[in-house]
Amino acid sequence: MPTGLRPPRPAATLCALAACIVLFAVAGCAGPRARAADNCPLTSLVLPPPQPPVVAPEPSPLEPLMPEIISRSDWASSAPIASRLVPMGKITRITIHHEGMDPEEEAPISVVKDELIKIQKSHQERMHAGDIGYHFIIDSNGRIWEGRPLKFQGAHAGNNGANKGNIGVVLMGNFDIQRPKVAQLNSLRALLTYLMDKYDVPVSNLYTHREVYKMYGLGTTDCPGRYLQKEVDSMRTRLAEADAAKK
Repeated sequence: MPTGLRPPRPAATLCALAACIVLFAVAGCAGPRARAADNCPLTSLVLPPPQPPVVAPEPSPLEPLMPEIISRSDWASSAPIASRLVPMGKITRITIHHEGMDPEEEAPISVVKDELIKIQKSHQERMHAGDIGYHFIIDSNGRIWEGRPLKFQGAHAGNNGANKGNIGVVLMGNFDIQRPKVAQLNSLRALLTYLMDKYDVPVSNLYTHREVYKMYGLGTTDCPGRYLQKEVDSMRTRLAEADAAKK
């Protein structure tokens, strides 16, 4: 072989050398000493195929946020008297009451349980009702208690027509002589918001006991007390504004 001449490289060696050159060019574009991107050899870049756009799933309808409610099984000493109960049917309205007894101070849970048992027995014995007349009770601490199951019509508004499709909510205390506590009002609003959303009850179908009495020509009642009546009037305005803001 003549001096100074190299033997020809095998084809495999030439392919490997070409691959190294391409890799070096690609690394050079990404390296810290690379030139501007528009000077990089585009022929050395292998781009991934275009991907279809990601479509976000449709949000599922949110259930109304239910406030914490103490089950009737935590306090009721006796079962409802089934023969005296009427199915609720479609829920169309809500009525707010006060207990009307002596002013309520903050009480431990055991004291509230005893009071609920007394109310239940009074309604069953004096009113011949099948169970406690209200569906929900809010004590002076703002705790919400389950009363009569919602599947049954209540015994709180005055007569069968007034009770039909009507959820009864009572706040413990006498609000002719005391003001409802902030905790009670906060719980009342949370409960009303939940019930109105869940059962599609408009603000116009949110009543106090005295308003239902007048509507059905049942006479007059001080319930839910002058101070709670004012709070309900104000709360209806705020609930209506919140409802309008959603639309």
